[in-house]
Formats: sequence, C-alpha cells, structure tokens
Amino acid sequence: MIKQLQKGMKGWLSIFLIVLVLAACADQSEPAKTSSDTSTATPKQTEETVQSKPKTKMFTAANGAVEVPETPQRIVVLAPNYAGYLFALGISPIGVPDFTMGNPYLKSKLQGVVNLGVNAPNEPTIEQVLALKPDLIIALTVIKTLDQLEKIAPTVTFESTKNNKELLLDLGKLTNREEQAKAWLNKWEEKISQYKTRIEEVANGRTFSIMYPSAKGIYMFREGYGRGTEILYGDFGLRMPDAAKSAFEPGKGFSIVSLESMPELAGDFIFAAPWLGDASGANTVYESPIWKGLPAVKEGRVFHIDYNIFTFSDPYSWEGQLEIILDKLLPKE
Repeated sequence: MIKQLQKGMKGWLSIFLIVLVLAACADQSEPAKTSSDTSTATPKQTEETVQSKPKTKMFTAANGAVEVPETPQRIVVLAPNYAGYLFALGISPIGVPDFTMGNPYLKSKLQGVVNLGVNAPNEPTIEQVLALKPDLIIALTVIKTLDQLEKIAPTVTFESTKNNKELLLDLGKLTNREEQAKAWLNKWEEKISQYKTRIEEVANGRTFSIMYPSAKGIYMFREGYGRGTEILYGDFGLRMPDAAKSAFEPGKGFSIVSLESMPELAGDFIFAAPWLGDASGANTVYESPIWKGLPAVKEGRVFHIDYNIFTFSDPYSWEGQLEIILDKLLPKE
C-alpha cells in the first residue's frame, strides 16, 4: 500500500515539474516590449524620446512665420550674397547659386559646397535641392518655387533691399548665432570709427558716385545695392548728388542713365568699373568728350575698381572693399 502511494506521488510530481518547464518556456518565447511602446514606457524613456527630436522655433520672415530648427545644420542658401553672412557667423552652407561661386573673397571657403546653378536665386532645380537633404532653405522673395521648396524643408525668404546690418542680425537669430552677429558688427563699427573722421576730411562735403559704364548706358547705384555703397553711403555717410537721387525708381537700387546726363548726375568723386567686366563697352564712355570733361575726371578723382570684387555684398566682401576704398581716398602715409 505504501509502495503504491509513493509511486502515485512520484507520478504527480513528474507532471507538476513538466507544467513548470512549459510555463518557463512560454515566458521566454514572449516578445520583449520595445521602447517605442509608449503605453508601457517609463517616464525616463518618454523624456529621452522627446529630447531626441530636433528643437524648433518660430521665425518671422518676409513669407510669414515659419517653424525652423533651433540650430539648423544643413542650410541651402539661394540668395546670391547670403553665403558670406553665414560664413561670418561660423556656418558653412551646403548649396549656393552659381553667382556666389564667383566671389573672390569666399573662394577657399566654398570648396565642397554644391553649385546649384545660375537659376537658383529665382527657380532652382528642385531635385538638386532635395538631394542635399537640407533642414533649412534661405531665399529671396523673388523665388518662384516657394511652395515646392517648403515641402523639402522649412523655407524663409528675405527682401533683397533689406539693410545689410539688420540682415546679419536676422540671420544670427535664424541660425542661433545672434551673439556672433553682434560681435562681428561691433568689431566692424570699431574699424569704421578709426577712419571715418579722416574720410570726412577728404570728402569735405563733396559728393560721391558709384558708376558702371557700358555701351548702352551707365549703371548708377545707391545705398543697399552692393558695389561698396553700404560703406561709402552707409558707414561713412557720404552723399551722392541731389539730382542723382531722383534718377532711381522706387524700390530699385540701381538706375541706367545716359552719358549725356553725366554733367548733372556725376559726383565729385567717382568709383567706376566696366559693367559685367566689359572693358570695350566701358571705353565708349571713358573715351567720350562728355566723360573727359567731368570735374572728377579732369581733377583725378575717378577711381577704377575691379568689377568682380565690388559686385558682391557680404561681410567678407565689405572687409576687402573697405581696404580698397581706404587705399583710394586716404593720402599715403
């Protein structure tokens, strides 16, 4: 009887052990829950997931309020002169227009940056921009493909007539480099203040013109349209002839005037360069009796400058142009 009872107990014990083993196997075969399962994620896991997403902010541009990365890393710049601003802030863009590639002051910095072509400021090739995987696109208001660009990345636009110093500050805010922008401007103001009094003494109340002669007329520029205007008219506060001011159409930074109008419009000092570098076209002006009869020409106050150097407008170009302006205007020590 006892032997039978022991035999029965051994049988039940065997069955109990088998059940335990099967239960353990079932536990091991159950898939582990992933961190993406938010229903069972711990508070710490949820916080880490939120922190891994790039932070954004709202930026008010010409095209309205745009949600942009707090600190963008891959910026496509379609505005022709804006790459120099970003370099001054310590940022290298990943794509720029063909025009930018011609800036002699940025040549070494643009190595490895993608050339987006001559049409990039107005109508870039969308596939080219998409391939760069930007997290921010910067353009001018003339852009024709804004809707398509906005599908690729946050896109902000600026007016082409925006004040250069305000633009640097705005780009600093946009890229989370506002302190760098302020530091650059402070250093620039210090440099201008070193020479401003001496430039004013040379000018002595006389007027200045920036003119690019060509076979079809003479291009004349006012402040805010590159060609050293930001320095001469802006930083140094020099004047253009009153008659010349009325030659500009509203909203335009340049005007094409005739050779015959030169006696009325030309300043006492002239900075001149052949339009588009076309020396033969400019010579039709330089060799004319009207040009040769101008007081600035007869008295040696025409300064011939390099078209390529003075066409660009950005912090690096301003520094180079300032050195040339100082060399032309100030007496050699």
